[in-house]
Amino acid sequence: MQHKPKQPHMLIAYRFSRRWVIQELAFAQSASVHCGKHVRDWSDFQTAIAIFHRHFDVLKSRLMLHYESSQIKRSYLNDDSTLEIEHLGAKLLVDMTSTLFRKRTDGSLESTRGLESLVCSLAGFDTSDPRDTINAFRSISKELTRYDLRVAESHKLPPTPNYSHDLFEIYRDFVQWVIETTGSIDIICRHWALKERKEPTPTTPRLVRLPSWILFAEDSAWGKGEDMFRGRKAGDSFVGLPGSNNYNACGRRYKQAEVAFPQSPVQRSSTIPAQVTHDMSMYVKGVVIGSVSFRTDPFPDGVITKDCLECLGWVFDKNAKEIAEVPAKLWQTLVADRDPQGGPPPPWYKTACQHCLAYQTNNGHINLGNILRRKLQTGSQDLVYDYLCRVRAVTWNRSFLRGDPICSAASEDCGSNHDELVGFGPPLTERGDVIAILYGGSVPVIFRPTENSSGDHLGYRFVGEAYIYGKMDDEAFGVHCQEGTFKLL
Repeated sequence: MQHKPKQPHMLIAYRFSRRWVIQELAFAQSASVHCGKHVRDWSDFQTAIAIFHRHFDVLKSRLMLHYESSQIKRSYLNDDSTLEIEHLGAKLLVDMTSTLFRKRTDGSLESTRGLESLVCSLAGFDTSDPRDTINAFRSISKELTRYDLRVAESHKLPPTPNYSHDLFEIYRDFVQWVIETTGSIDIICRHWALKERKEPTPTTPRLVRLPSWILFAEDSAWGKGEDMFRGRKAGDSFVGLPGSNNYNACGRRYKQAEVAFPQSPVQRSSTIPAQVTHDMSMYVKGVVIGSVSFRTDPFPDGVITKDCLECLGWVFDKNAKEIAEVPAKLWQTLVADRDPQGGPPPPWYKTACQHCLAYQTNNGHINLGNILRRKLQTGSQDLVYDYLCRVRAVTWNRSFLRGDPICSAASEDCGSNHDELVGFGPPLTERGDVIAILYGGSVPVIFRPTENSSGDHLGYRFVGEAYIYGKMDDEAFGVHCQEGTFKLL
């Protein structure tokens, strides 16, 4: 990094491997990119990325070949899910910094992005100290740049960086602040955190093992860093980025989250690091709507299994002369009842799904990769192609699940046959897991009851978010749910 007295100048690292680079770039009045002997102004780099984006479909294959040839242990990828430009570090950096600040009338800068949005949007960027997952973005968040001593309430400000705190304390305080300021608990469904380092440094108070309600960036849809070159890792997030609100499972009546965090007593010393055993639990309020009675193995790299299709109402007949009408539960569930932008699914999705079923294998499965690859090779990127791309983004490495609905004591028809709960959950979903909707949560979630060796109930491990057909927009509340407070471990 280089600075001039009146015109700060910033040298951008080629691989953008540190979150502090984003902060420095955001505040710099001018910047340049240095690659070997070549130097380009930052504005030229922005233009180059825009051109690269425009022609990405043509350049993608060449970029992948370059990446594969540069690997010591080469893995030649034949995966149509590999690499989307929106997740490339350079594209994220350009998009973020070009819109991050706007000028006030007095010439000062004001951020357009909140701290939660910055942390979750840029989760793929690494940092040498995982505590800087939060600290590196605090000073460029809108909460700080819009701060006015005359009107701001101190409890609304993000937690102040404190390097005497360990990683759990930093993460817990951030999660608590997000929930208190937004009324939403969706943060526990997002993959935003960096893992604890393996070895302590002189500035590390202590190494900690993090709770289940903190999810890691490396387990997100595209992983972090160079993971994206190796292909998609998981389905796209159902909760999406902060502010997206694609669903409203908790309903407007229960919008505000109800959460409590036990505070660990700490004996701190200036010379001896405190020995602390944290209570890492979080108490959350919500309703149970059922329990998992069946689940498939995680779909392997874009293969929709026959079990899933049949549970959604499809009858496989390899000798059929024509494809029957597709049940709404089937075509809607496969796309999580949304288009790629989070809007309602277009009507033609039903017809596209019907055409897809003609490609079932001899065993009744649908291999999305084979169908998409064939369409790319023949140049027929039609409506079926678009539908299958959405199905892939929903189902990748997720388990199809079926659940038994719960009946509360207030129900007069608990003996009747209620519709089974069906949908998609995390790959680690197991039979017996709890399906719940938390107050302040936009989607259902999966918990796992946990006991000690004596059989005493300890609480629940958080497994992850879920899509449950017909339970994504306030339909779950009423007699077929059971309210409670859950201790997440």
